[in-house]
Amino acid sequence: MNKKDIRTSTDPDLAGSYAAMERAARAAQDLAIKLAWPVSRWLFCAPYFE
Repeated sequence: MNKKDIRTSTDPDLAGSYAAMERAARAAQDLAIKLAWPVSRWLFCAPYFE
C-alpha cells in the first residue's frame, strides 16, 4: 500500500483530486443538514401543536 500523502503531492492532479473530494464531502454534509432541518423541526415541535 502506498503511504504517500496525496495532499502534498507535486502532481497537481493528485492534489486537486483530494481537494475535490474534500469539497464534495463538505457539500454532502451541508445538503444533509439542509434536508434534515425541516424534518427535525417537525419531529420535535409537532407534539406541542396538537
